[in-house]
Amino acid sequence: MKKEHDQIIALISEYLSEHPNIRFSQALFNLDIIQFKNKENPGAENYALRDIHADDDTYILDRILNAY
Repeated sequence: MKKEHDQIIALISEYLSEHPNIRFSQALFNLDIIQFKNKENPGAENYALRDIHADDDTYILDRILNAY
């Protein structure tokens, strides 16, 4: 496992520990891991999710840290 993976998992775990009533999928949205195509108005894109397949792990880690 890469060090970024460890950091991402640790941050998700910490967030869920601090917010035990949050659903796991909601935590992924709250930490900006999963994103809507149109973040400002998700309904405009019929709530379509942005494909994050090509996002580098360091980019995802930066998003989490900025959302936290």
